Amino acid sequence: KKTDETEKQHVSFEFLKNIDFYISSGILFFYVGVEYAVNGWIVTYLKDTGIMSTSLAQKILSILWIIIIFGRLFSAYISKKVDKKIILLASSVGTTIFFVLFLMSSNLWAIVGCILGLGFCLAGIYPTTISNVGDVLKGSGIAMGTLLGVAGLGGIAMPYITGIVAEKKGITGGMVAISVAIIFLFLFTLVNRLRKPKEELNK
Repeated sequence: KKTDETEKQHVSFEFLKNIDFYISSGILFFYVGVEYAVNGWIVTYLKDTGIMSTSLAQKILSILWIIIIFGRLFSAYISKKVDKKIILLASSVGTTIFFVLFLMSSNLWAIVGCILGLGFCLAGIYPTTISNVGDVLKGSGIAMGTLLGVAGLGGIAMPYITGIVAEKKGITGGMVAISVAIIFLFLFTLVNRLRKPKEELNK
């Protein structure tokens, strides 16, 4: 009975009044959208543009996931010394640069390097964002559930939008659609970085 009463007390919608929650939701929405769209369409792009064979593209995609694992470990390590907002902004800047270079490159090894660099930069955004908004989520299961729900919507919407654009404008157009999501990801991390800490806002 006491446990039930405690859980009821923790059901609060106060997080909806916190701007940091919306900023973090935006970051995760576009991050998950970009990750899912890249994983879902990059093999098609590499194959249809004649850059590499399907089998090689799939191998590169597998290596990408290994790079993501190391990237997340690296982000966890440096987060002890570096501000999480700086990590998020730097990661989104790196993601933007590598994706643009990926679209502009024609050399096979340059493209492979851009793909792996893209994965490394994307790697730490999800866990760092969760950690960055930890004070808002603390003790609120519904806040965490809402945040993950918004992130999941990004994972559904972005691959779908990419597919629609690719059908009408070709796979290159689909990649450009992903770049738009990356720009929004950068903007949300920039706002997150420029926003003053809550302690300073209360002064």
